Amino acid sequence: MNMDILQRLNAIEEELSGWALEKADRDIIRKVLDETIYPDELLEIQSKYDLVEQEFSIPGDENPSEIGVELEWMSPQEVISEALEAFPGKPALKKGYLPLGTCLAGSGDPYFVQHTADQNWRLVRIPHTAVSADYEEIIEDRVEFIGELSILFSSEYLV
Repeated sequence: MNMDILQRLNAIEEELSGWALEKADRDIIRKVLDETIYPDELLEIQSKYDLVEQEFSIPGDENPSEIGVELEWMSPQEVISEALEAFPGKPALKKGYLPLGTCLAGSGDPYFVQHTADQNWRLVRIPHTAVSADYEEIIEDRVEFIGELSILFSSEYLV
């Protein structure tokens, strides 16, 4: 796992108000999504840190998208539902985007992570308008880059 993520999580560990995955949660995920889709390292941090249902709030001027972030980390059931049953989740998954968070600002546009070749995790928001008319593809230029996943892990952004 990216050392920046681990250092940041260690620094805020006591402030997290969500819950950590247990074996049954990991089993649910693995039953449906293999490690090429849902990497073990992501399961590991969610098993160690109380991230599930943790809320985050980032002002628009503090992330590259310049759009505010109001996010709640998804439960395993929500991840699976978005990835396999919903839009933009289904076509996003085909492009390597894994559902991670729900929008708390009212848009309903989910947040995703994408593991990059340089071993970083990109956090993005994929609006429903970023799905093609046939619901098969993601229109990449409509995907909103928020920052590296580690951007979330700051005391000032915990709700």
